[in-house]
Amino acid sequence: MKLILPLLLIGTLIAAQGCTDWRQSGTGDAEKMEIERYDLGLSAYPGADSTERADFRERYAAINDIMIRLYASSHPEVRPETTDSTILAYATSRGVGMFGCAIRERLGSLDSVEHALGAASRQAMTLIPEIKWPRLYGVISSYSQSIILCGDSVALIGTNHYLGTDDEAYLGFDSYIRQEKCLRVLPRHLTESLLNTQMPYAPSEGDETALSRMLYTGAVEWITARLTATDDFGAMLGWDDRDKRWAADNEASVWKSMINRKILYSTDPTMGERITQAAPATPLINPEAPGRIGTWIGMRIVDAYMKGHPDMKAVELLNKDFYGNALTLVESGYNPFGK
Repeated sequence: MKLILPLLLIGTLIAAQGCTDWRQSGTGDAEKMEIERYDLGLSAYPGADSTERADFRERYAAINDIMIRLYASSHPEVRPETTDSTILAYATSRGVGMFGCAIRERLGSLDSVEHALGAASRQAMTLIPEIKWPRLYGVISSYSQSIILCGDSVALIGTNHYLGTDDEAYLGFDSYIRQEKCLRVLPRHLTESLLNTQMPYAPSEGDETALSRMLYTGAVEWITARLTATDDFGAMLGWDDRDKRWAADNEASVWKSMINRKILYSTDPTMGERITQAAPATPLINPEAPGRIGTWIGMRIVDAYMKGHPDMKAVELLNKDFYGNALTLVESGYNPFGK
């Protein structure tokens, strides 16, 4: 709950300071989306001279306001004001100190991921132009979120969440979380976040079923797969080879289990969450079923639907008239028993 108030303040700060869309920001390279390295500047702040510190405060005025308020929200001794002393306190905090050196040593250039993000944004202009792409800043985030969206204008990317699956900072994490801690998944994470935030799951009253959530999350991943040039649905969910094999071999039995246990049309919101959210497994379906198996089935249904309705616009998949419509499943022609 501590994160709610600061995130509400973020929207106000961004609106007040008028940050622009990245395509108007003049990054100097039309082929990529630049991730501005606030994280590196912050970790170097304690050793900078007065002129360098003043330049940092001026260059990142809006981002400093956001990060200092977030930091102050969990450190009552720090005033939520952007000054040399508050930035210094944040820059010498445990979280920044722990990750600052690792980011410099392990991440290196972000050029490849910036080009991948550029490719995704260009693909979106054709597939789903309704998405607004923000300006990107690399930050050091001590929160569980690797990406924090500030309205439609700014995205804060916690670069400390992408140091590599073998980084010692993640050794205590479950494997399904640890395998997401690498740069190659960043474009997927950002695209998912943009879709979930700008076109959120909002079924009509009475239409919030486990199936509607499966269709919505499946649509988000189906669109993300195309924007990030991925044709492996299992990889989209962070699955390893074992998970992908299990899903492929047991698709019909998973579907049968959902039908027999009356899961699909359950209006219990926890039911849909349990089969679509990231987790080590989905024991509600089968102890061996990988986490997010419901989202995978949702992707399969969406894929079948789109093959039969090639003129359907991608944005329509994220409309409640699609994922909340009882006819969607029938019109998709999805039938794992006929494989």
